[in-house]
Amino acid sequence: MPQYFETFPKRQYDIDNSGNTKIVTDIFRRLKVRDGIKNNLALFATYDVTPGDTPESISYKHFGSTDYFWVICLMNDVTDRFYDWPLTDQAFEEYVKQKYDNPGAIHHYEKHNQVVYKQVTDQVIFHTR
Repeated sequence: MPQYFETFPKRQYDIDNSGNTKIVTDIFRRLKVRDGIKNNLALFATYDVTPGDTPESISYKHFGSTDYFWVICLMNDVTDRFYDWPLTDQAFEEYVKQKYDNPGAIHHYEKHNQVVYKQVTDQVIFHTR
């Protein structure tokens, strides 16, 4: 991960208000890829994430090193490594069990526009309410 923070600015920081400062990396900086680059599909290879894949394993497959996992995350808008990334089936099942008392129960309802079909000769006309 050192490559990710190399270009981040450094700043003086006094952690305990003692007057003794240390130079630290400003990890609260955010990076953003310009939309023109990110939307140019000719620059990138398509990759389908398979069960068990992690940003680190994909980085290793494509770059020969896990050091560039942050590029995979950055280009795919992954800011939370554990919940923006597809969970394994087992991890997803565990997440659902922990989140809901009864995973098989109805948890919410959604109301959508109803579609009414009205037959007119051989055409079907759609009306929404």
